[in-house]
Amino acid sequence: MKNQRQKNKIGSHLNKGHKPILDWSISKIDLLGKTEYKFDKAAKSNELIQLAKLLRIQNLLSFKFKGSIFHECQKGTKFRLIATLSATTVQNCVITLQPIRKKNRIVIERWFFNGSNRQNPNNTFLNHPVDEIDTFYNEIGLYDIALEELVLNLPDYPRKPNAKFRGISVTEKGITELKDNPLRPFAALSVLKKEKSTN
Repeated sequence: MKNQRQKNKIGSHLNKGHKPILDWSISKIDLLGKTEYKFDKAAKSNELIQLAKLLRIQNLLSFKFKGSIFHECQKGTKFRLIATLSATTVQNCVITLQPIRKKNRIVIERWFFNGSNRQNPNNTFLNHPVDEIDTFYNEIGLYDIALEELVLNLPDYPRKPNAKFRGISVTEKGITELKDNPLRPFAALSVLKKEKSTN
């Protein structure tokens, strides 16, 4: 079950009601017809760009979701997802502003209850509390699951190991690392004097 901090993090990264970038939905009809439904999804290059913008990270080099959904009950009420999310992310270090490339590998297990079935799960579901079960009606959205898990795995303040703060410079092009250029506080004044003397 997600705590409030996790819910807030997901909400801050993902706009509620945003249009899905990936069509990774599995219909209930496909699930009911199989004991095990296998899936192997991977985002394309143009989709990776859109996902990086949504997540507000520097770059997303890969985003893959592979696993199975098991039909745990003959009555079509209980399903279990076991999958692995693999994603290579690039975020800027909050100390040096240099890019940090990270390979994320997240093992995911989720339980689902078919909400269109009138059977009551009686507050338990194979020893799982009801609030840990995702209820679905027409389909299971793999895209939402994968994106939520990646958001929770992203560091709020990415930092390179042993990084030391050496200052930043704010310019017209944005925030950059402060360089050790010699400071010349009277350079502009000397230029003005030269302009006055020529006039």
